[in-house]
Amino acid sequence: MRHPPRNGLNCTALSAFKERLMPWLGVLVFASGVVLPIVLHGPGWLGLGLLLSFVGGTWAVLALADARITGSARDEHVSDSQLQAWREMLRQQRPPDEPPTRT
Repeated sequence: MRHPPRNGLNCTALSAFKERLMPWLGVLVFASGVVLPIVLHGPGWLGLGLLLSFVGGTWAVLALADARITGSARDEHVSDSQLQAWREMLRQQRPPDEPPTRT
């Protein structure tokens, strides 16, 4: 479902940025956190590298999980008639003498 633009922003371009580039930005921050203490020696750089690695790794994992969840999610707004049609279709598929089971 396409949402109307808010405050002049194109939401489709913003969602495309979020889905495609956000995980890679997290990986880039993670990689810079790993490379930084190797290239620049010192305890301060090591601490900054650990912080960047933790933040970037967490960012990348959460961004990839978000992209996967939103990619397989159904539309947020389902009408009552659609829900009723789905329920009726499921009732017709189930044999009448078998009690309903939870899965």
